[in-house]
This record gives sequence, C-alpha cells and structure tokens, in this order.
Amino acid sequence: MSLKNKLPKEIFLKRLTQSHYDSHHFNYDTESRFKAFKKERYISEILSERKGKGRVFDIGCGEGVLSSYIKSIFKIKKLYAGDISLESLKEAKQKRIVVINLDTLALPFKSDVADVIISGGVIHHTPNPRQAFSELSRIAKKRGEVWLAIYNKNHPYFYLYRYFGGFFRIMRKYFIGKTLVNYTGPFLFYCSYYALQVVYRRNLKPMPYHQAINMFYDLFLTPVASFHTFKEIELWAKEDGFQIISKRTEVAGQILSFRLKKS
Repeated sequence: MSLKNKLPKEIFLKRLTQSHYDSHHFNYDTESRFKAFKKERYISEILSERKGKGRVFDIGCGEGVLSSYIKSIFKIKKLYAGDISLESLKEAKQKRIVVINLDTLALPFKSDVADVIISGGVIHHTPNPRQAFSELSRIAKKRGEVWLAIYNKNHPYFYLYRYFGGFFRIMRKYFIGKTLVNYTGPFLFYCSYYALQVVYRRNLKPMPYHQAINMFYDLFLTPVASFHTFKEIELWAKEDGFQIISKRTEVAGQILSFRLKKS
C-alpha cells in the first residue's frame, strides 16, 4: 500500500510539500531579492511605524532571506522564523536567526502573541489556506499587523500552473517522464525566463542555473498551490476580525498583497 493510501489527504500533502521544499529550496539570488523587498512597501510601513519593537514572526521563512533582511534593516530584536522544510531551516539558521520547524495549519505558538506576522507566498502552499489564515489570526495580538501575499486567481499563472505545470506533474509520476522533466523542464524555463528579462527588463545577466531549477520546481512542480481573489481574502479578513489597511497586486499581478490589522 502506498504512503498516499495510508495517510489522510491533508497529512499526505503536508509531507509531500515538506519533501518538495527540502529538495528544492526557495534559494533565489539574495541580492536581487533584497532589492525586491525594498520595493515591498507594506513590510517597510509596518515595521518602520513600530520602530523595531514587538515580536515579529516570519511564517514560512524558507532559507530566511526575508528574515535576514528584516533583521538587518529594521533591527528587530524579537524575530522568529518558521518553516515546514527542515533543510531550508538549516540554511536559515546560518543567518543567525531563531528558527522553528512548524506546520502553518497548527502553529506552535500561544494565541495573541504576535505584533507583526509576515506571510509571503505561504498559505497557498497548504492543503487548507483558510485554516492557515485563521492560525495567523489566532496568534496575532489585538492591533497586531499582518503582511499577506497570496496567489492571484485572476492571473495567467493560474492557468500555467494548472495545465502547463499539471502536464509536468503527471509526467513525473513515471520514471522516463520524471527524467525528461528534470532535465528539459528547468532548461526550457531558464531560456524563457532569460528571454523575458532581456525583452521586458533589458537585463542581460542570466540567473544562476541552480536558481532556475528551484524556481521552476517552485512555480510548476510544487504539489500544492491554491489561487484566490481580493473578494475571498476580504471575506476571510472580516470573519477573523481583521481590518484591511491596504491592498494591491505585485509581481505583474501574479500576487495579491495585503496589509491587515487585527481589530
């Protein structure tokens, strides 16, 4: 009997996600990501207004690049970074960050402890994003704030993940298909991404190939990805006692970004 048949679906998907990100870390170029973080004004607004005070939780921190940025730029003393991937946390730990192995659907923290929660591109990789959102609400203090970034259902990436990525995910179930995907998929993505950079950003510097591999796996082969709308997240926020301070799209519309405050 397969592992899938032995375990409840939610547990199976969580373990599959953990295994996926253990093998393919979210380790994109640190320098370019730091530049991207500087453009993310919600993080800057929240942390600047609080003047580095309070407990900050980076839920789904990966290798800790964002946590490292927050710690160095905003001088946060009480910063806690957590992720489901043990291998990613090993890398984050090298950045002298307090790391915690966690399940976003059942956070290992007491209620009402977080002044600021960072959740960038995380809850849409869980089997139950609504429950994950409620966990963020549970640990947030009254007047605590959340930066939430989540996939936009009204974006072409929704169809790319479902159909283009779906084709690759099905192929990987078979030995020959897995070999073809592992070698051809990242190469095609690398060439396409570089061409788009040249055309739209006038950037002639290609990304390191290992980053293209991990980016391809994150975008198309990640086992769980859900897509949402502004209206849906607004409803969740209302149900869980959050006020939406501001919202916008990012990454050419691929991401919905929110600044939330708990009432």
